[in-house]
Amino acid sequence: MDRRAGEMLWADDGVDLIPGMQPMVGKAAISKWLDGIAAQTHGSKMDYCTIDWRKITIHGDWAYEWGITRQKIQFPPPQKSFKSEGKMLLILRRRQNGPWRIELESWNSSPEPVK
Repeated sequence: MDRRAGEMLWADDGVDLIPGMQPMVGKAAISKWLDGIAAQTHGSKMDYCTIDWRKITIHGDWAYEWGITRQKIQFPPPQKSFKSEGKMLLILRRRQNGPWRIELESWNSSPEPVK
C-alpha cells in the first residue's frame, strides 16, 4: 500500500491494462490512478495480498512473469470487504546499467467457482 514505492517500479512509458478500464499509458497516468486508489482506500486494511508466481523468464534486458493473485481488503463500516483472485502478467525491462522497470502489467479476475 506504499503508493510512492509502487510508482517507482514503473517505466516512464509503461502501460497498465486493468479490467474494465481504458489502458493507462505512462507513469504519470498510472500515478494519477494510484492517487485515486489511495483516496478510495483511506482507512482500509489489507488483510492479505499474495502472488503465486508460476513462471519467471529472463532474456537479456527483458523479462516476463505471470502468477495467481489473491487479496482481501477490509474497509471501514458500512463498506463491505473486497476479496479477489486473478491472474497477472508483468513484462519488465532492465535499463542500461540500471534497475528493472515494469513496461506492461495486465491482469484479470478468475471466474467464481462453480457451486
